[in-house]
Amino acid sequence: MEHSRTSFALIFFLVGWLAQGNASLNNRNHLTYVNSPYEIQRENNLTVVRAEPPPHELAAKMARYIVHKSDWTALATTSTHEPIKGFPFANIFSVSDGPIHKSKGIPYFYLTDMEISVQDLKEDARTTITMSLAQTNFCKKHQYDPEDPLCAHVILTGTLVRVTDPSEKNFARQALFSRHPEMKDWPKDHGWWFGKLVISKICLLDYFGGIKDVNLDEYFATNPM
Repeated sequence: MEHSRTSFALIFFLVGWLAQGNASLNNRNHLTYVNSPYEIQRENNLTVVRAEPPPHELAAKMARYIVHKSDWTALATTSTHEPIKGFPFANIFSVSDGPIHKSKGIPYFYLTDMEISVQDLKEDARTTITMSLAQTNFCKKHQYDPEDPLCAHVILTGTLVRVTDPSEKNFARQALFSRHPEMKDWPKDHGWWFGKLVISKICLLDYFGGIKDVNLDEYFATNPM
């Protein structure tokens, strides 16, 4: 009798938990838990996916989230080419801070000296890049204009350098080729190399009230998932 009561109590608890959290238990290694506005999925106890961005109060996490979600970025240089020498010059580049479930927070690039902006960077390696949730479905789903603060964007300023450490070069290759598979087939005679942004300042606009400065230590310490 006591055993029956215990079993009934356990079943009652599980039913209540599933209803309250709007969760579904598919098998022992797969759990999906939805607690609006966030979705967390665990696959084989390894993967955590957030379907919606973190709350705006968590500035460092939001910045990391945007960087990790972005597959491309607008990169600004100081032009070295006539007739616009000395003018700001913006260009689009593919980017990755890591494979889809492994984020470092460092933007990596696959570059060639034949590219016009890379030629600018050879003269002055300082640059600013920006990435936005407008790249994802989030802003469209909520009908946020790309300039709306709720359609969050991050601005990273620093120096773009060549990746030379063999271990980091392998990670950059994995980060970029896993999210941009066609890179592997780009012309071999173009002298491609891996670059990264050494970040010196992070600005974030993700809510009303003006732009935020994101602490670098907090940025690298947080997990975007």
